[in-house]
Amino acid sequence: MTIKIMPLIEKHGPITIHVSGVECMTDDHKKANVIYANAKIVEESEEWNLQKIVNDLSDFFYEKDIKKASNCT
Repeated sequence: MTIKIMPLIEKHGPITIHVSGVECMTDDHKKANVIYANAKIVEESEEWNLQKIVNDLSDFFYEKDIKKASNCT
């Protein structure tokens, strides 16, 4: 598998991602190990889907032995 993002960037230009709000995985913010934000591609389409892009990046890093397999998708 090759990373599929570069052809999309060449075709459509740079990705604009809107990030808003920060959430915490636990009620005790001092002990939080994970925080996250809501993110969405501006003018998202079937082809420009943030989850698909993240999945492709994850697969790329896994195939290059840069990261371990994950149950999260």
